[in-house]
Amino acid sequence: MMAVHKRCTEQARNATGQTCGLNDDFRELNSIMDKRLIEFADCVSSVDTFEVEDDEEIPEAACRQISFQPIVEQITCWRTVASVRAKCLQLQRCCPSAKSCKKQGQHSEYTQALRAKHIEINRRTLECREQMQQLVDMKQESPKAHGAVSSTYEKPIDVSNSY
Repeated sequence: MMAVHKRCTEQARNATGQTCGLNDDFRELNSIMDKRLIEFADCVSSVDTFEVEDDEEIPEAACRQISFQPIVEQITCWRTVASVRAKCLQLQRCCPSAKSCKKQGQHSEYTQALRAKHIEINRRTLECREQMQQLVDMKQESPKAHGAVSSTYEKPIDVSNSY
């Protein structure tokens, strides 16, 4: 699911990263996300399934009926993410340790680092957006500002919907 999500956000992140000087932050975010994913996988593979009781767990026979066919790309990237997420939730009910590990991971070092990095990126993106808006406003007020806008940015990018 994370790979599909990254693919959906890659273009916006690249544009925002380049325009707002956040490329290093996005690389760090991806690194933390990868570490969090490994942390979860390690937990799921090490938790003793027999120790975990889960009222929401579905019978093994129902788990065998879940299709493991690859998810077909949907009309939009975000619909594909939604399909993958639905499949993950369905599979999660067949893996009692997944729920336990998800709960355990909510307060892990990597989860906290992810939250902090997202907050920092959001804050810096909003600051960048505000600065860009000020440049656009200046351009409208003075023809001299056009030179500053066009020389600073090769290609205007709307980052208002990037996050």
